[in-house]
Amino acid sequence: MRLLLLLLCFSCKDNNENIISYVEIQDGVTRISVDSLREYSSLKFSDIFDNVEYIKLETKEEFLVGEVYELDYFQENFYVLDKIKSKSILVFDKEGNYKKRLGQNGNGPEEYVFPQTLEIDQFNKELLVYDSDGKSIIKYDYNGKYKSHINFDYYIRTFSVLEKDLYALYFNHKKNYKEKMGLEYDLMLMNSEGEIVDKLFPFKKEKPSASHSFFSHSKDNQTLFSPSYDDVIYNYTNNSFKQKYFIDFGKYRIPQSIEIDFNNKIPDAYTFVQTFIETPKIIFFKFSYKGKRNYGFYSKKTKTLIYANLLINDIKGLLTFDDIITNVNDNLIGVLYPQNIIGIKNIYLESGTDNVKLNKTLEKSLKGAPKEMKNEYRAILESTDFKVTKEDLNFVDSITPFDNPILVKLKIKDF
Repeated sequence: MRLLLLLLCFSCKDNNENIISYVEIQDGVTRISVDSLREYSSLKFSDIFDNVEYIKLETKEEFLVGEVYELDYFQENFYVLDKIKSKSILVFDKEGNYKKRLGQNGNGPEEYVFPQTLEIDQFNKELLVYDSDGKSIIKYDYNGKYKSHINFDYYIRTFSVLEKDLYALYFNHKKNYKEKMGLEYDLMLMNSEGEIVDKLFPFKKEKPSASHSFFSHSKDNQTLFSPSYDDVIYNYTNNSFKQKYFIDFGKYRIPQSIEIDFNNKIPDAYTFVQTFIETPKIIFFKFSYKGKRNYGFYSKKTKTLIYANLLINDIKGLLTFDDIITNVNDNLIGVLYPQNIIGIKNIYLESGTDNVKLNKTLEKSLKGAPKEMKNEYRAILESTDFKVTKEDLNFVDSITPFDNPILVKLKIKDF
């Protein structure tokens, strides 16, 4: 049976024209149905994960990280792209020890001003950095030595390596239109010489670009892609993009009659795929509903989907994460910013390792929260025996608000 998928196509604004159209879902595509959503829903870590590990990134003035905008794991090193503080790509080993900076800031041909995307090209053994200020992709070898660069006449949001000497470019239409460089496609394929060899996913003027990851890589290094404000995930295989997953939001899909342009937002009652990651076990995706970020976990083995916007750590201490960025095999990697753990520090300070007192302190922390949120959280408290060890206390006590972010390694369980 063929289904209809929401694919957003925006045109020049016309009062009588629908700006959202539908494309047909191909046979054999995995459908992941999101049947019902609530404003508050919760999961325990133990529902999804087997283990939690924290990796503190080494902190020194010369390599402070403002935001983990992108994170890649390669050859047992974490590559952290920071657009806020260092405006650089910093390399840490798997224990979080600082190793080096990839490239340098500057206006020279070997340098970048504002790095926006890092790609690891295993076909050519290169590290590729897109500099949005210079509109160029800079190529380094695996040791960080400059090799060459490709300049553009337009702005891209991000890019991905598809195969040897072939890149997919996803465009920043808002910035291109602002500078009168309108383009007719969302996606273009470019060779290593900078020549456009194919154009995909036609674009109509005034389509906004959602803030999410458009590309991801599967375990066999295949590229996955989802256009802005879309519910389908495509896989690049056999020289073409083919539909692989359909996240069916049903009544929560953006209706065909809605009007959206560069300056409008999606109403809270509707949603779409924002970020996705495929691991050997699951499809992980994020979406927003009524202003709250939700996390979806789909088991490829059991075809089970679970999702929530409150994830509560009942495995190791109480620390959670601020976002999930990437994966290492069947481990999701999240990031936790030290300035956001003050509440947990206060709970630890009040309860210590007294776990009976800990549960009472957690209950007190709900004061002032919305009723629906209290009910969700209280149900978790009543069914969970939270424990805090001396090791947990020492770890949290060792963190200051001025430290570099903490990576959270979450081992996915079978469910």
